Amino acid sequence: MRAKRFQRAMALRRMTVHKRQDVFSDTWEFDFVEMAMLYEYRVFDWPPIESDSLYALRRCGDSHWEVQLSPDSAEERLREIERDAQTSATMSAEDVSRLRESILKHRDGWRRLDDHMAAQLDTHFKLFIAGYEPVTPDFSLEVLWRRMLALKREKEKRGSLRQVRAA
Repeated sequence: MRAKRFQRAMALRRMTVHKRQDVFSDTWEFDFVEMAMLYEYRVFDWPPIESDSLYALRRCGDSHWEVQLSPDSAEERLREIERDAQTSATMSAEDVSRLRESILKHRDGWRRLDDHMAAQLDTHFKLFIAGYEPVTPDFSLEVLWRRMLALKREKEKRGSLRQVRAA
């Protein structure tokens, strides 16, 4: 019974939206207590692409939601762009500049969620307000993001070691 109450409280506290089209996958996880959002982007193709970003979340008025890229997440995305630029023959300096500008813009300002996502989020938020019982999760979204980042770095490290051994 206690485990079910915990699951119910966590389901109210955190909302997950998953969208998949062909090889592209987007996952948004929102936490209403932390007021944070974890965004995961995956391309299941060759080469596979993985990107995870942590955002601050806020509600402004009725069903108006905004997100802002966290400073740590922005720094990591900037590092990814630099690594990609060094290894990609097709990425121009203009592309790198445009991507950097976009990331800095999202880090320094709030961006409104699209109406469909905001409506889903607001509906779930109202359920959260009406029936949430305080519960402490095993880990915060920031900790989850840091773990995902560590796993990604470890995977990249193993890949580069394999390339060195093959050469």
